[in-house]
Parts: sequence; structure tokens; C-alpha cells
Amino acid sequence: MRAFLKIFSAFILICFVFTGCKIGKGGYQYTNIPVSGGGYVTGLVAHPTEPDLFYARSDVGGAFRWNSKEQNWIPIVDNFGSNNQGFYSIESLCVDPNDPDIVYMAVGRRPFEGDVLRSTDRGETWQATGLNTNVIRLAANGPYRWAGERLAVDPNNSKILYLGTRQNGLWKNTDPTTEGNWEKVSDIPIGTGLAAPHDGVSSVGVTFVAFDKNSGTNEEGATKIIYVGVFGEKESDGVYRTADGGKTWSKVPNSPSYPIRGVVASDGTLYVAHKSGVSKCSRNGDFVSISDDLRRGEYSGICIDPSDPKIVIVAQQNMTSGNYLYRSEDGGETWVKINCIRGTHPAWWPNFFWFAKTSAIMLNPNKPNEIWYSDWYGIWRTEDVTASGGAVFNSASDHLEVTVVGALYSPPSGETKLFSGFYDISGFRHTSLTEIPTSFRTDKFNNTTSYAVYEADPNIVYMVKGDYNTYKGAGFKSTDNGKTWTQFDLPGDYCGGRIAVSTTNPDVVVWIPVNKPAHYSHDGGKTWNRCGGIPNTSIINSIWEPQIDTLASNKTGDSIFYIFTPSGEFYRSTDNGATFTRIANNGLPKDVINKNRFGIKTVPEQNGGVWVNMGGVGLFRSDDAGNTFSKVESVAIAQSIAFGKAKDGSKYPATIFLYGRTKDDIKDGNPYENRLYMSDDMGETWRRISDDYNKLGKLDILEGDRQVYGKVFAGTNGRGIFYLGPGK
Repeated sequence: MRAFLKIFSAFILICFVFTGCKIGKGGYQYTNIPVSGGGYVTGLVAHPTEPDLFYARSDVGGAFRWNSKEQNWIPIVDNFGSNNQGFYSIESLCVDPNDPDIVYMAVGRRPFEGDVLRSTDRGETWQATGLNTNVIRLAANGPYRWAGERLAVDPNNSKILYLGTRQNGLWKNTDPTTEGNWEKVSDIPIGTGLAAPHDGVSSVGVTFVAFDKNSGTNEEGATKIIYVGVFGEKESDGVYRTADGGKTWSKVPNSPSYPIRGVVASDGTLYVAHKSGVSKCSRNGDFVSISDDLRRGEYSGICIDPSDPKIVIVAQQNMTSGNYLYRSEDGGETWVKINCIRGTHPAWWPNFFWFAKTSAIMLNPNKPNEIWYSDWYGIWRTEDVTASGGAVFNSASDHLEVTVVGALYSPPSGETKLFSGFYDISGFRHTSLTEIPTSFRTDKFNNTTSYAVYEADPNIVYMVKGDYNTYKGAGFKSTDNGKTWTQFDLPGDYCGGRIAVSTTNPDVVVWIPVNKPAHYSHDGGKTWNRCGGIPNTSIINSIWEPQIDTLASNKTGDSIFYIFTPSGEFYRSTDNGATFTRIANNGLPKDVINKNRFGIKTVPEQNGGVWVNMGGVGLFRSDDAGNTFSKVESVAIAQSIAFGKAKDGSKYPATIFLYGRTKDDIKDGNPYENRLYMSDDMGETWRRISDDYNKLGKLDILEGDRQVYGKVFAGTNGRGIFYLGPGK
């Protein structure tokens, strides 16, 4: 990996109090709006000797370190910017057993991105080890992302680091303190097992690396016995073992097919959770199945008491909710199902947030009866897994914000401060920006992609949702500020998309569903008709496009709707959405736009104020409802924009926020990384408000606070919602 990608955090956290609020070097305070959980936590790791030093990893939301004092999680990847978005996807994580300050992460999601990163300060700063991702594919959001751990430090020689990969076999590093020391282990196959494609990947490959610490060391100081899991059911797949510190490898007889996780007990016994149950092998022995007393199915989570190698706990994985947890006191010869009792948790969590696709189990090495588990929606912990009345598991997901945001809307007034939409967990009505919501909208469409609030009466709210598996959805209307909702539908199958409401009539709305043409309603969603004047083609191509805003309406003055298409065409309707007219030759570029990052926004308190951001093409503004546009010359790249409340006494109608790069930013030597800016003079001048501690690297959506000057909401693809404003 190129040297310039070495990550050194130049700016350290100035303030980190129990609320999670931080004040960066630029004086802007930022904090997650608390939701607590809601995304897939794919792994948990405990340091074997340092008390309460725990880490959690996720598929798209980064990694976290446990704050035992405040009983919450601290994010440890927020200092990666937009040019390193893949570093928020953690394929595997491991600690150095001999040094509690050292932690490693294998990061990457897309082809040709990522690395194995090393930290010597528990995740405050990171350095690259130079994994060649032009050759090695990391896919932390791929299938079986709960397998592991693929990354492991030799407990007898901290200079040795192994990485199991999905498509390229096993790799070894004998000096991770410098870049470029990775070598392929030739004796380990890549694995033939495939899974249903996820994030464009179907390969699983090498799933875990596990050391038998007490097996002795070779002449180079390497642990003699090491195990590697290779996913699949062919002759070449299974569990491999070396007895000479990695010089030679051979497959262990009777290896289980499709190994997922492996852990070695202090007596040298290897326990493996796999697709059909749990198996074990003694040091230098063959595998035997120990699944007779277990519920049939796939297992993933597995942990062993370090003080008693016979005490083993395993978790079923394949059920979408209600997976079983088992404990054995005789090395798996017999199992007892643990009576797991659902304890305290965020009030909005539904019942199915409970052992849902359980990914990992972690035992506290200093308190062996304390068990943690991670799943689709968060982390749970019991203080005593052996309690006679049952093990009470309480949520341990405070400050664990790993959600993917689909929509944000800040009303100009009213009780609600923010309407939020998420993928998988629907969305919320936030009457407080510091407290976890108490309820959420439950229906069969759990992906919210757009809101619209009637400016003259914020009690009237519209929302559209969809299911990304079936691409079916619906719309909803509220007349009580989002407390209750009434469903409305279009004929046929319609899903998500964007919705906007007139500024003069709360019953006039325009809806652009995914893969469908635009429709309008003049009776609050009861009946719908096709919008005229627009080609009968799809304007929104995917439910997964929160960063693209194709539809807007005036927020004051005349009832005007605007549509900006992926082909760069600008349309306007002045008859309440019934017909749209293309406005050509109005100053907008005709040829090149970034089809993955563009949007149209209207200016509060300005009749006909409409702006279009076009990614690398720039930012354009109109003061006459789109008849003419002029380029905002101070901006080089405009990925997202938003308008917020204007400063008191300002002659301008709104404050504008920009996620991208200014021309001054480019001159200062930042050609790659997007930053967050604020302007009080409609783009004449800009002030950077993000900093090098929180770079908002996964920002997709901006929404200015319409009720409080200077504050902005940032919706991310995996790190929830950030709220930024001047610090104190």
C-alpha cells in the first residue's frame, strides 16, 4: 500500500465525555444522535490479560473499543476520510496477546481497497502494513462476514501475524511494524465453498487462524501448532494444522466441512463451529463431532473458559431470531441449553432483536461467567451465564451506532427535531437529539428513503418506504407530526424513492418511486396519476441511493416542483406536479455529471431558490426557479449540500452546508478527501467544520437544522447520524 495511505491522526480527541460529544480542533462539536445498535456486529475480541479491553467489529460501521468506565463503546475508525471508506468495513480484528496497546484490523469492502492496519495505542491512530490489495481481495461485507477470526498474532512471537483471505488463501507477515512484508503460505488452499452473493462476493475462503499457545515453539520462536479453517466441502477443504510453526501444513483427519470459527483451549483442544454443528480435535488428534445434544443447524459463536478448558459455550447462527446458546462443562461431551432471559434494552428494540444471526460470543477472561454476544442488531451481555434462574442478557450497545441512513428531514418548527429513515430498522421521530427514541415505525417495509413536511404546518408529514429484497413498498401520511401514520399506495408494485409536498397545499404531493415514473396526487395520497412531460423511464434506479436527490419543491412562495435526472436534465412543474417542462440552456452542464452523487435542493425562505450539486462537476445555483443557473466558483467538488436556519440578522435566506472540496482546499494539497463546510453568505466564503479526528468518511446525506442556526445532520452509510454544531 502506498506510503501516503499511512494513517496518522494528527489531531487527538480534545473532549470525550460520557454523552459521546466531542469537540474537534476546529471548535465544532459533533456527536452521534443515539439510536443504539441496529446494524450487524460481526465480531467481538477480548484481550486475554488486560481487564475489560474489548473490541467489536462491524461490516460497514467500523470498529469500537469498550469504555468500561462509562459502559459504552468508543469508535476507533472515525479518523478515516472519504478516500478510505473501505476502512469502515472490518473483515477481521485481533489483539497482540503480549501487548495490550497493539491491535490489528483487516479492512476493506470493494476490490483494490483496504489493508491490514496496526495500532500501538488501542486504535487512536493507525499505520498500514502494506497488504497488496491489487492482488488480495478483502470483502468485509461479504457472505460469512461473521467467520473468524481470520487475523491472528502468534501468542509466543508478536512479530508473526497471519491473515486468512476469501480468494487468495493464507498470508503471513514476520514484521508488521513496516510495510510490505506479506508472503503467501503456499500449502493452504483458497477454499472451494461458495455462499449466496453478498456485496458482489460469493467466496468465503480461509475463515479462521487459531494458535495452540502451549504447544511449544520452534527454533524461530513461532508457536508450533497452528490451525487454519478453509471453507467448503471438497477434499481440499476443512481444517489444516502445522506442528512446526508454519513450515509445513496438512489437513486434520475427519475435518468438518465449512468451518466458520475456531478456538483452542489451554489443553490444546481445538473447537470448531461449522455449518452443521460443532466439532473438536485434541492436540495432534483427529476431529470428532460433539453436536449430538445441540439443536441442528449452523453454529458460529464459540468461546472457552481460559481457566478451565472443559468449559465451552457455543451459539447457533442460522436463525434470524431466537438462536440457542449452549454450555458444556465436559469439553462438549454433553451440552446444556442456557436459559437466556431478555433484560434491559432500548425501548424501541422489537422482540426479534434477540440472538438474531448470532455472529460471535466473547468470554471475559477475568470474569469467566460474564458472556457477551453480537448479532444482526447489536451486542448483549450477561454478568453470570450460570445463574440458577437463567442468564439475564442486557443490551451493551450504548454508543454503538452502526446503522445505514436512508433519509433525513429537519422540520422548520414543531415538537419533532428530526425525522430519520434507516435501512433495515425503518426510522424514527426524534423529539430529543440526545436520548434514544422510545419507538419506531413497524411494518413490512423496513427501509425508509424519503420524508416531506408541509412547511406551513409541520404536523403534516409524508414518508415513503420499501423492501430491498422484493422492491415493494408504500407511502405513509401523518397529520400529527409523525405520531401516527396512514398508509397510501400506488397501483402495482412501487418502492421507496423520493417524495415532495407543495408549499401552498398539503394535499399536493409528487412521488418518484424506484424504477418507476413520477406520479402526483392532489388529495393527500388517496389517488395518483402519472406526471406528464417526463419520459416514461426510471429516474431512481435503486433503493440504495440515499446520496442522490432527484426531487424537490419550493419551501416558500409558489407551488413549484423540480426534478433533476441522472442524465442531467432539469424539469419544473408549476401546475402542482401534473405536468413538467424541461428547462434547457439554463446554465447547467449538458454532458458530464457524477451519476453516483448528485442532488437538487431548494432554499428555505427564498421563492424559486434551487441548487444542484453535481459531484466533481461542481455546484450550481438558481434564484429564478431554474430559468438560469450560475456556478458557485468557490466549490470544486459538491457531493452533498443542505440548507439550515440562517444566522439571526443575516441578509441571506439560509445557511448552506457542503460536503466536498472547495477550490482553496484543492490548492492546499487535498485532492482526494471530502470535507464538511459551512457558509453564511450563500457560498461566497466557506469555513471547514469537520476535522481530522472525525472526517465523516461515510457521509451520504446532509440535512441542515431548520430550527437551530449553525447545526447540521450528517447521515452515513454505516455510522448512523452525526449532529454537528459550534462547540462550547
